[in-house]
Amino acid sequence: MLDGVRLKAIRQTDSIIMSTESGKKSWAWLVALFAAAVVIVAWCTWWTVARDNWNADAATYAKFGQFGDMFGSLNALFAGLAFVGVIFTIYRQLEDGSAVDERHIQSLGEQARITKIQGLTALLNFDAQKVADFGRKIRYLSTLRDQVIVTADTNSNDKALSYNLDRLESMVADALTHLSIDEFKEVGKLLSKFKTSRNNWQEVKRTPLGKSTVELREKNLRDSVGDAQSFIVGLLNEVAHDHDSRLNAVNSHRTAIIEELSNPHVSIRRPQYGLI
Repeated sequence: MLDGVRLKAIRQTDSIIMSTESGKKSWAWLVALFAAAVVIVAWCTWWTVARDNWNADAATYAKFGQFGDMFGSLNALFAGLAFVGVIFTIYRQLEDGSAVDERHIQSLGEQARITKIQGLTALLNFDAQKVADFGRKIRYLSTLRDQVIVTADTNSNDKALSYNLDRLESMVADALTHLSIDEFKEVGKLLSKFKTSRNNWQEVKRTPLGKSTVELREKNLRDSVGDAQSFIVGLLNEVAHDHDSRLNAVNSHRTAIIEELSNPHVSIRRPQYGLI
C-alpha cells in the first residue's frame, strides 16, 4: 500500500514537471513567432518602398539614405538585444542542465534508499530466521532437561522407567536437528552415562546389594544427573543470550526500515551554475 502511494506521488510530480516544461516551450515558440513576424513585416515594408521608388533620381535615394541613417541607433539596439538573447539562451541551458542534474541526483538517492531498504530487509529476514531457530532449540533443551528430571525419579517402577528411558532415547536421536555436532556428542555421552547409572540404581530395588554398592550407585546416579543438568542448563543460558541478541537486531532492522519508508525525502546537493 505504501509503495502504491509513493508511486502515485512520483507520477504526479513527473506530470507537474512535464507540464511546466511544456509551458516554458510554449512561451519560447511564441517569442520566436513574434520575432519572425517582425522580420517579415520589416522586409515586406522595405520591398514595397523600394518597388515604388525603383526609378527615383539620385536626390530621392539620398533622402532615403538620410532617412535610413535616422534608424542607426536601432541597429545598435537590435545588436544589444541579440547579445542579451544569446546570454539568456546560455543561462536557460545552464538552468535546464541544473534541473536535469538535480533529477538525476534525486533518482540516484532514491535508488540508494531502495538498496538500503532491501539490505535491511535481508538482514531482518536472516535474523528473524535465527530467532526462530534459537526458539526451537530453547524448547528442545527445556524439554530434554525436564525429561532427565522425570527419568531420574527413583520412586518410579520398572514400567515407568522403561517408558521414560525410551522417550529420552528418542529425544537424543532427534538432537542433531537442534544441536551442533559437538553439542550432540557431549549430550549423547552425558545421557549415556546417566542411563547406565539410572539402570544400575533400578537394580538396587530388585536385588539386595551391599550398603557400599548401594551408596556408590546412588552417588553415580546423582553425579550423572548433575552433569547432564549442568550441561543442558549451560546450553540454555547460551542460546537464550543469542536469542535475545538476535531479537534486538530484528527490532533494530524493523525500526530502520520503518524510518526509511516513512521519510522518503533524500537530502541532495544541487549543482550551482552561475555567470561571471
